[in-house]
This record gives sequence, structure tokens and C-alpha cells, in this order.
Amino acid sequence: MTANKFVMKAEEPPARTRVVGNPTRIDKQVALMKKHPGQWFKVREGAAGGAYRVYAQRGCETRTKTIEGKYDIWARIAADGE
Repeated sequence: MTANKFVMKAEEPPARTRVVGNPTRIDKQVALMKKHPGQWFKVREGAAGGAYRVYAQRGCETRTKTIEGKYDIWARIAADGE
């Protein structure tokens, strides 16, 4: 049995599944955090290893805790002067 090798080809991607301009769950969470600067929120339980990055990319400070190979994630928007 031989392994199939992938060959690059020109192809259009699938259509968007999210309406542009419609905020995601994470965008809504970050908007709430901005109303409560300095307050920590537990935003995910049992997440994949890099899941915290989506919050960091939106300006949040993050903390994680490993639980059986998965991660719980806390995030906040820093208060002024922190």
C-alpha cells in the first residue's frame, strides 16, 4: 500500500460560515470584560492548549491551568494604571 501525497492545486475555499460583522462569542465576552476592567472571568473549561491566544490577540491578559491535558482559561482587560 502506498501513501497518497498531497499535491497543491488551485481551488476556491468554502463559503464563509459566519456572517461578516456578526460578533462571535469571544468578541461578546471581550466586550463585557471591557465594561469591567480589572475583573477576572473564567472564559473556557477543558480547552485546547492554544485557546488562550484568541483572548490575548484581543488585548486580554490571560491565565491558564492545566487539568488532565486540557486547559481552563481566565481572562481580563487590565484596569487603568495596571
